[in-house]
Amino acid sequence: MTGRVHRMSDQYPDPSGNTAQFQAFVQRAEPEQERRSPLPWVLGIVAAVIVLGAVIAFLVS
Repeated sequence: MTGRVHRMSDQYPDPSGNTAQFQAFVQRAEPEQERRSPLPWVLGIVAAVIVLGAVIAFLVS
């Protein structure tokens, strides 16, 4: 019994298959990611410390 193998569709062509495409791929500019503020992390940690301190103070008293 033999099977027939169909050719797979090439949705994402390899840029290294063509020298000009590869050169364009290498030289493309990557968009720089926007730097986020650390303020939400700091506020979250401070809030967690306050809640933890309140729970410990409640359990001790």
